[in-house]
Amino acid sequence: MKTKKFLLSFGILAFGCLSVAAQGTLTGTGVYDNSTVNLSTGTTDWKFFYDEFGGEHSANANNTISDYTVIGGERGFCDSNRTISWSNGTITPSGSFNKGVFNAGIGNGFSFTAPAGDGAYTLKIYLGGWNSIGRLSVHLSNNAAPDYVNDLEFSNGTLSALYTIEYNAKQAGQTITVTWTNTNTNGNVSFQGASYVIHDTSTGVISNTIASTFSLYPNPAIGSVNLKTQSKGNISITDILGKVVLTKTVLENNTTVDISALNTGLYFVNYSSDGNSYSQKLMVK
Repeated sequence: MKTKKFLLSFGILAFGCLSVAAQGTLTGTGVYDNSTVNLSTGTTDWKFFYDEFGGEHSANANNTISDYTVIGGERGFCDSNRTISWSNGTITPSGSFNKGVFNAGIGNGFSFTAPAGDGAYTLKIYLGGWNSIGRLSVHLSNNAAPDYVNDLEFSNGTLSALYTIEYNAKQAGQTITVTWTNTNTNGNVSFQGASYVIHDTSTGVISNTIASTFSLYPNPAIGSVNLKTQSKGNISITDILGKVVLTKTVLENNTTVDISALNTGLYFVNYSSDGNSYSQKLMVK
């Protein structure tokens, strides 16, 4: 059996008149993987790229992962040796399919974008190839870190792979662009889906004491949300792009916050007091 191997991973930094943002981070790992995945489990947002379902995505977020863009060639539909499922879809509430899209020919493939901001993000990309060498290129819109570029060889028929990208743009309202292309004259590359999770939107120290004494309810919430704390402090509510949409000073142990102006979707309530901070997810209906 031919030994499968990863080719050299390297970073690219473009030269010229470039405005560089605060130092961010962008790293990645890729493995051959055909295990079944549920996109709804433990994710902030997700997208299934198979066209029959119109770019299915999470009903609990704001469709923050873009539809894919075809790069050269022609898109085709294919079976995969990986099954993707979900349980909170917008178009189809639940599904389980071993389908994807593919593109053949050297230099051809797909791209999509996802959010980036001032916080730790993990993006998972479910892709594959057939008798090809795929190249994954990942770029932060504010150039806060060198691009991540990695080649992966699919030399033994159809294979599935998983890339895990860890990043922090150190600036709100940014995007990350993912490109997956074929560098070999033979074969094709394929796309199935992607998901991401935001781990923390605060920049301070996460206090275990605050975590044990801070609560918000109801969650999900409509119109208003109640905050319970043991000391005065400040809160900021950010959307999943890291944009601050509401701020308030908390002077009492129990505070009601009006969120009627917020659109339906996922937010983060960031509470800070005495130099410590804590972040908790809030779903607005």
